[in-house]
Amino acid sequence: VTVIGAGPVGLYTAFILAQGGVDVAVFELEEDIIQLPKAAGYFPVVMDEFKKTGILSDVIKASIPMTGLSWRYPKQPALAQIAFPRDQIAIHLGQNKLSDIILQHLAKYNVPVKFNHRLISLQQNPDDIHAFIEQRVGHTQVQHTTKYLIGADGGKSTVRKLLGIPFEGFSHTEFDIIASNIDYPLHNYCDWPTANFIVDPEIWGIVVQTGEEWRVTVGVRSHLKMKDEWDEEQAIKMVKDRLPKILPGPTEQANIKAVSPYTMHQRCAAKFLDGRVILAGDAAHLTNPFGGLGLTTGLLDAALLGRVLRQVLVEGKSPSLLE
Repeated sequence: VTVIGAGPVGLYTAFILAQGGVDVAVFELEEDIIQLPKAAGYFPVVMDEFKKTGILSDVIKASIPMTGLSWRYPKQPALAQIAFPRDQIAIHLGQNKLSDIILQHLAKYNVPVKFNHRLISLQQNPDDIHAFIEQRVGHTQVQHTTKYLIGADGGKSTVRKLLGIPFEGFSHTEFDIIASNIDYPLHNYCDWPTANFIVDPEIWGIVVQTGEEWRVTVGVRSHLKMKDEWDEEQAIKMVKDRLPKILPGPTEQANIKAVSPYTMHQRCAAKFLDGRVILAGDAAHLTNPFGGLGLTTGLLDAALLGRVLRQVLVEGKSPSLLE
C-alpha cells in the first residue's frame, strides 16, 4: 500500500497496516512534519484506538488532560462551563507532536517515510496502480507500483484532484481564522479550563491549553484577512491586537511562537473510493475545526481503513469491504 501524505492520518494508517503485516510506503510533499498550529483535541473514541495500537501511553505522556469546556464573553466570567467526565480520557496535544509519536513507532517496522516527494500522476490498472512521484530536490521522477493508494494529503489533496472527484459543500468567505501557539502563563491570571470558546460577534475564537503553550485561534473578517500571499507579520500583529481583548493578565508579555491561517470549510468528497484509490482525513472531508472533529474523524478513517485493507490483502477478504 502507498500512502500519500505524512500527516497524522497518513502516518497512523501506515502504522496500522504495518502492524497487520502489510508492506507500506509513505510519501510526503513537505520536507518534514509540519510544525504549524493545527489540530489539538482528542476524544475518548480516538483514545480507544490509540490503546488498540499500543501508542496510548506515549500519547498521554506528551499531552495534558482535557479538564472541561467553557463559553464566555471576552474577559468575562463563564456563560456556561462543563467538566469532562473523569471516567473517560480526552486530551490536548499538538498535531505535530502526535505525528512525531506515530513516526517513532512506525520506525520499528522499517516503513519508508519519504519527505520532499510530490505525487505527479497515477495510472490505475486492474491489479495495481502506477504512481509517478517526483523528488523535490533534483526533480527525479520514479514510478512506484502498489496494490492500493491512500490519499491522506489534506484538504487540497492532489490525489483527489487527479481523480477528478468533486469536493462538495461550501467554504466560508466572510471570514478566515488565524491559529497561534503562544507561550503565556494564563493560569496565573484565571482558573479557566483547558478549552474555552470566546463568544462575540467580532472578536470570537477559542483558547486551548496544549501543554506549556496555549493555542489561541481567532476569527478575522474578510476585509481584514490576509491577502492571497500569506503574510506572517500581519497575522502575528492581528493576534497580538486580539490577545488583550480576550485574555486576562499582561498579554503584552505573551510570546507568539507560531501562526497559521485557515479558511473554514464544510466539504465532503463525492466518493471516498475510486478503483484502488481511497481518500482519508481532510482529503475526504473538511469540517469546522472548532469542535475538534476534523482530526478525530480522520484518525477514525485511518483505524477503519487500516484494518479493512489488512483483511483484504492479508486475509484474502473481498475488496467489496472497502465500499
